[in-house]
Amino acid sequence: MVRVAGREYSGLLVTPCHTHDDQSRQMSCISCHALHQPVEDPRSLAAWANDQLGVGMETNQACIQCHEDFVSDEQLQAHTHHAPGSVGSLCYNCHMPYTTFGLLKAIRSDAIDSPNVQTSLNTGRPNACNQCHLDKTLAWTAEQLWTR
Repeated sequence: MVRVAGREYSGLLVTPCHTHDDQSRQMSCISCHALHQPVEDPRSLAAWANDQLGVGMETNQACIQCHEDFVSDEQLQAHTHHAPGSVGSLCYNCHMPYTTFGLLKAIRSDAIDSPNVQTSLNTGRPNACNQCHLDKTLAWTAEQLWTR
């Protein structure tokens, strides 16, 4: 996992979202990012430029465009075990946590993954669960992930 900006694309290349067999569902940079701010984008130029996300892509819509099975609040809560609308129910926070640093800000990993305690132990890479649940141990996280 890249810890310094500049190689996010390398992370994306090895993820199941990018290597998907169904070419119509294969993720690329422009699945979520817009190289130029769309005319219909209501955000200020500065807000858009923060991550250059397309309209609506700062929400779960970015993932739901392929993972339609999590469109309802009930399905989302069953998957995340967090209330809809909470930071724990935002797909990005678990599957693309802030792990890299560049241009004087933290940026999300484009190596789309699921929280995994063993990966944290093997690599020292931050665990998405423990980035929010700062008072919990990796053992607690392992128990929570095992029971879900």
